[in-house]
Amino acid sequence: MNNLGTLSVKMEGASSGAIDLAASGIYPTSLSLSVDFRSNSSYDAYFTLSNAETTLPGTALASACTGAAFANQPANDSVTATSNSASDVGKIVYCWGTTNGTNQVVAGKAVIVAINTAADFTTLDGTAKADWGNMLGFEISSAAVGTITMKEKSGGATIKTIAASGTATGVTDVASASQRAESLPFRAVGSGATTKVVGVVGVDEAGNTVADVLTLSGTTVVLGNLAFKRVTKLLYGDLESSVTATFAVGALSQKAASFMLSDGDNAFEPWADRKRYLHWCFYNGTTATAAGANDAFKVTLYG
Repeated sequence: MNNLGTLSVKMEGASSGAIDLAASGIYPTSLSLSVDFRSNSSYDAYFTLSNAETTLPGTALASACTGAAFANQPANDSVTATSNSASDVGKIVYCWGTTNGTNQVVAGKAVIVAINTAADFTTLDGTAKADWGNMLGFEISSAAVGTITMKEKSGGATIKTIAASGTATGVTDVASASQRAESLPFRAVGSGATTKVVGVVGVDEAGNTVADVLTLSGTTVVLGNLAFKRVTKLLYGDLESSVTATFAVGALSQKAASFMLSDGDNAFEPWADRKRYLHWCFYNGTTATAAGANDAFKVTLYG
């Protein structure tokens, strides 16, 4: 294995960045990293590798999504679906939400089994999943003929309706041309004050369907936790109708998809495919932080 050279990276004033490891035209097959955090010796750096173009991080997955303001979140309950048109009976409502007490996005379905004049929703068949926390989106197997109503099973309180001819609420499908995530997590930011939950659905490098959720923090960018090859759906039903959320690729590094180095440490990282970009983020605990004048790291490339 040949030593292709060493890059010295001064981090001053930045909390994250991306380095083109193949700028010379040669793709390295492995690297070693060492850090020297003199200004902030107790801080950490997270690193992850991808083939992403330098312009990709921060690219929006779709236009800003306006919240659907789902009410009466189940909080450990099942969900029922009914319609005021007999033509909708038997259709399937696909449900996206979290498991109660967790930040785990899951999918479920409810079959529209009755006209919604039923007086007691506790007698209706709900979703097999009985421990929903926050519902994030609903989709119908075919366009609604009447008004579709999703309710908590136990109390019969309305979560959200879908009007006649509608197909979804709280869900946006990402256009094929915008789905690329290049093994990076997603990030989201609100247009105003909000602490609501949003999520994304997609596939990982192995082709498995994966989903991730995060809690918004107003106009501060919040980073997701999982690496996506493609992001296919955006979920924002829990968000207030007065707020929009913008979803983007570009969490430059996250603990779940990378390794961490602190002052004086070093690590060796081989990879099988043609990774090109090294993304880094400088952390004080769990907070991305601007690096000091003497904070730096070195990357030695091999190929």
